[in-house]
Amino acid sequence: MNSKAFYELMDVLKNHDKIDAFIKKHTLQEILFAFKGNGLGVNAYPDSKSYEIYLGLIRKIYSTDLTQDELAEMKKYENDIKAFNALFEDYYNKNEFNEVIQVPDENKLFAFLIVFEIYVRALKDLGFNGGKNNDFYGDVDIQKNIKGKVTGIDQLSADQLIDAIDYTLQQASKVVQAFIFHGYLYENNKFNCCGIEEEIEWDDIERSIQYFHLIDIRNVLFDALEDWKFGNYKLICNGQYTDIIPKDLKSFLEEKIEIQRFESYRQTNIGSNRNENELIKQVSLTNSLAPNAFIDEWEKASYDEYIEYFSSDSLDYKVSGIELVKWLRAYAIVRYYNREFLNENIFPDNGVPNSWLYITTRDHWIKMFIKHGINRDSARFIYNKLKFKKSSVDWFDSPFIEIGENVITVPSLVSNLQDVIALTSLATKEDMNLDFKGYCYEGRILIDLRNKQIPAVSIKRKVENDEYQCDVAFLLGNDLFFCECKHTTQPVTRRKRYDFYNKKIPEDVEQTNRICDFYSSNLIHVIDEFNKNQECKLATDWKPRRIYRMVIYSCKLARKLELDRVIITDYTVFTTLLYKRLPTIFEKGKPIKQIMPPKMKGVFQGELTANKLLNFLENPWQIGFQKAATEIEDEVIPINHLFLCKKKAFKKIDNFYELGK
Repeated sequence: MNSKAFYELMDVLKNHDKIDAFIKKHTLQEILFAFKGNGLGVNAYPDSKSYEIYLGLIRKIYSTDLTQDELAEMKKYENDIKAFNALFEDYYNKNEFNEVIQVPDENKLFAFLIVFEIYVRALKDLGFNGGKNNDFYGDVDIQKNIKGKVTGIDQLSADQLIDAIDYTLQQASKVVQAFIFHGYLYENNKFNCCGIEEEIEWDDIERSIQYFHLIDIRNVLFDALEDWKFGNYKLICNGQYTDIIPKDLKSFLEEKIEIQRFESYRQTNIGSNRNENELIKQVSLTNSLAPNAFIDEWEKASYDEYIEYFSSDSLDYKVSGIELVKWLRAYAIVRYYNREFLNENIFPDNGVPNSWLYITTRDHWIKMFIKHGINRDSARFIYNKLKFKKSSVDWFDSPFIEIGENVITVPSLVSNLQDVIALTSLATKEDMNLDFKGYCYEGRILIDLRNKQIPAVSIKRKVENDEYQCDVAFLLGNDLFFCECKHTTQPVTRRKRYDFYNKKIPEDVEQTNRICDFYSSNLIHVIDEFNKNQECKLATDWKPRRIYRMVIYSCKLARKLELDRVIITDYTVFTTLLYKRLPTIFEKGKPIKQIMPPKMKGVFQGELTANKLLNFLENPWQIGFQKAATEIEDEVIPINHLFLCKKKAFKKIDNFYELGK
């Protein structure tokens, strides 16, 4: 399908004078695909005008000559958007909205933030502390919707607890965005709130618990909508039940496996093994920056995570003109003081906002930044970037919520802030330059290959005004591999995944073929580079047995791809064979057992060859294990009066993670 129509429509909707030309330019199938990707016609938000815009466009399409097949396609699309509109209308009519709207406007924000803190602290207390503080929250009716059944937090499994925490952290910021920037559920859509020392009535806090059920259902609906927009799904309506069904279960499973592999990596490499209840050992409340000194063990761990993530030996780089170690220190300061605040009183016995939330001022945070080694101009810049805005992704990216003169941070979230993920997400959103991660990543792959005595070089030549840079070229026997190395943030949303597969990969493949075509026709440059930098002794008329083209991504994939003669794989899979890493069972965060997959014995033994590499990339054990450990089941979720039926993938094995960087 022509994805260009999808991207073009986003501009057309901003300038309706271009609509007629857009309709003439594309086939009906392309237009409907673009409509679908933009969710056109689906009123996913209260007072949305999407359906009205759709009707205006659809009249123009109906005015053209359409075949019977095209009319059927139109009818199918209309039925789909009507099904979604019915589900969203059913959702916004839930009784829980009547409950939360009763909270006085001035109390809405703080009542929600306090109940959010109670909710997350209760989940953590149950999951990591054996419920020692259950006397406080035991009578609070905090519930989750699991497989269509309302389940109390005391009945959640360990996996469900972790999912509930992550899920709530991601979604709660959207509620606050709706309050502050849209005045949602406020009279006349105008946000206001009480003072930070005013007691919030417990009745208002208890009513606000309903938001978590609303968040659950909202997330289900928006996930289904994103699946439909960017995936290969069909809708079937039968009375009160709407089924959203993947047309290809293999593709459905692959998407889930990519996320599972990424989450496995995070759990083994991005700090998840820290004990939730372990008191932080203070190394030094210092004004010296890393690596000379660290505020606490968390900053040291974050430093190591940055080194790992950016594939570097140091952090001698800048982000928006500010040293990376200053960003590291800023996040460390926010995390440190929120953890300190949280540890002083886990469950306050009142409903006063500044008992539950860390509330200071802009000047306070800038002073803290300066006190701990960040210069004034950088401190101000970083603070402004970390402000929670209408366009912010969540509180990880932007932890500072400004309300008048007050700056609120949410301790349960910010005290566990993972700044590697937060900074890269913020940089993507704010268009901040992280170009250094590319050449650091290329350098890491060169080192990996050379560590295994595999000749590997980077080649750069300029011919007239054209530059040709091959990130990595390496030799296995007499076979030559040209590689482009792409350090890419994991595309975890449906939209980002769509952009990755339909925009980024084709662009990267085109770039790879341009480079490979040049060097395949000009082997003398390759010979010179290997002889000069790797002490090879290739003859001037040397020709490889075979030439292979590759793109190696840093993000996790669900299978090897091949597009226009280019092999596409990921770093973990590629280096697993280099270092002969085995599947590993973990218990309480520690590796306890390694397994040798039977089919891997021949591949892992002896010298690495091109055939072994290609065979392993075709069927890497990481992906095979994830597939074997994943099951798909049907879920029926009550929205209100209607039901949504969908597929859900889940892991059968909780304590297996792939071992590898």
